Amino acid sequence: MTKDVRVHIENCVICTKSKSRKSKAGMVDYRVGYPLDRVSIDVIGPLPQTQRRNKYLLVIGDNFTRWMEVYPLPHQKADIVAQKFVMEFITRFGIPLELHSDQGSNFQSELFKAVCSILEITKTRTTPYHPASNGLIERFNRTLAGMIKSFINKNATDWDVNINLLLAAYRSTPHPATGFSPNFLMLGREISIPIKLIHPLPDHKYGGQSEYAQHLQDKLQDVYQIARKHLKTNAERLKKNHDTRLTKYKYKKGDLVYKFDKTIRQKFKSPWLGPYLISKVLSTVVYEICFKTRTEVVHIDKLIPYVGEIPDWVNRKLNHLE
Repeated sequence: MTKDVRVHIENCVICTKSKSRKSKAGMVDYRVGYPLDRVSIDVIGPLPQTQRRNKYLLVIGDNFTRWMEVYPLPHQKADIVAQKFVMEFITRFGIPLELHSDQGSNFQSELFKAVCSILEITKTRTTPYHPASNGLIERFNRTLAGMIKSFINKNATDWDVNINLLLAAYRSTPHPATGFSPNFLMLGREISIPIKLIHPLPDHKYGGQSEYAQHLQDKLQDVYQIARKHLKTNAERLKKNHDTRLTKYKYKKGDLVYKFDKTIRQKFKSPWLGPYLISKVLSTVVYEICFKTRTEVVHIDKLIPYVGEIPDWVNRKLNHLE
């Protein structure tokens, strides 16, 4: 009797759509081991327009060193984003191996794709409505917003004036994920700030440039190794905390699912729409789904298994997929 009741509930369409919670995928353990292995990019805004007519912030961060660059922008079109990325970031720090962004039209434009192709940069992107997959930038954006609030005037028209001063403070602070400041990991040294002018650093003497270069190389190798250990420990801790709250589902090509629609807010209307058909498995957490002739890419967190009758279009689509 108990087994029959459980089977009935599990296959009840109304129960599934009204009581199901969003599934939670396991955190993908992605690690980097050297500066510019992976760089993340994002745009914040629109913000209150400043006296310099800026309304947006372009944020670029290195995933290994946690070094952050922020550029005020008057708009967020692809041309100015690409121009800042190449002429401001790449000309100073070099070409990253991989560039990670959200699915904003500026980053998915043909212009930006061409820039990445010419510079031989591997371009990756988040899934729709899942900013957690660009976590480095999202966390920094919250930190930056709090710092800006402390410096703006009453009318919030000067938030672009002190950006570099705020960044200088951020880069001089040891990051909890690495154990070192972004300055030291990216530049190989700490920069002089007022407190260090008052209390000078020890004066190291070297026999020449080659001796200094060798000393710096040895020191950076040691520091990078320590930073990698910190990043590994931090990543494992975050993954463990995240994965303890998982609802694990795995889908394959041809499976039917419901998709969560956050725009549905009516009290008695289910936010789970479907059925959708899994048409491609792009990774362990990213799927291409289709509904009749429409396709989209979604994160597994937005999906739950479908129960109910199979529509005719699904059978036709399955025959086409085979």
